[in-house]
Amino acid sequence: MSHSTRVWQPKALAETIDESFSKPLPYIDRKPGLGVRVATSSTHTLHQTPPMIWLDRNIADYATPAERALAEGRVQEVTIQNCMPALESTHKIECEPDVVRPSALYLLHPVHMALTALHPDVSIHCMSEPYDQNKIRPDVVYKKKGKIFAILEFKVPGSMAEEEFFSASMPWASSRTKIMEHKAKAPEVE
Repeated sequence: MSHSTRVWQPKALAETIDESFSKPLPYIDRKPGLGVRVATSSTHTLHQTPPMIWLDRNIADYATPAERALAEGRVQEVTIQNCMPALESTHKIECEPDVVRPSALYLLHPVHMALTALHPDVSIHCMSEPYDQNKIRPDVVYKKKGKIFAILEFKVPGSMAEEEFFSASMPWASSRTKIMEHKAKAPEVE
């Protein structure tokens, strides 16, 4: 039996991290009924009152500083020279951990690469479900120099009623007051 030798070439159309920032996240099918058993939250988490706050702000408040950061020379070098992971056909969404896995690849990975390029000499950590017995356990927490600067909470699409989500909204002035109250109680939050 003869085997032909094939020389594999890199995928010419691989998406760079830089390109990923201007494209929508990949769509992944929701596939209920795959037989996944979803564990309920721990008793502690189950009895916590969820925070009723999210900021209703103009996206430009976030996009403008992000665009400035992405234009930095070292960030451009890292995000142009590195590619995104290929879309895996094995991803299907049935429960919250199914949301977390592809989010780590397609949402968090490019952010981590840009953050570490932007702040090469700063200690930045991304922690999954950090536990603190006095607080709610979020899915992802980012710390810079030991202080929390971002929190991510994942939900299965459709698991939260739209009116429930919007009822937690606070105008920016009220949100700022609420944030300052929380910061006074939790100095580890930046």
